[in-house]
Amino acid sequence: MARTKTAVRGLKQAETENTYHCRDCAHHYDEHSKALDGHLLLCRCPFKKEGGKFCILLSDRACEQFKPIENGKVE
Repeated sequence: MARTKTAVRGLKQAETENTYHCRDCAHHYDEHSKALDGHLLLCRCPFKKEGGKFCILLSDRACEQFKPIENGKVE
C-alpha cells in the first residue's frame, strides 16, 4: 500500500510535534543510573509506571502532564 504525500507529511508533523523529553519536565525526580560517559539514564515520574513505582528513561517522550522546568529549577 503506497502512502500519499499528505499521509507522509502528517507522520513527519506528528514526529516533530512533541520535541520534549522526560528530562525537560518539572515532575520527574530521582535521577540515577549513570552511563559509562557519566550522564544519567533513569528517573521516576508520578504520572507513569504505577505512580513512580518503576523507573523510566530520561530520554522518553514527554506525556500529557508535561510541565517545563522554569529557569533550570524544579518546583
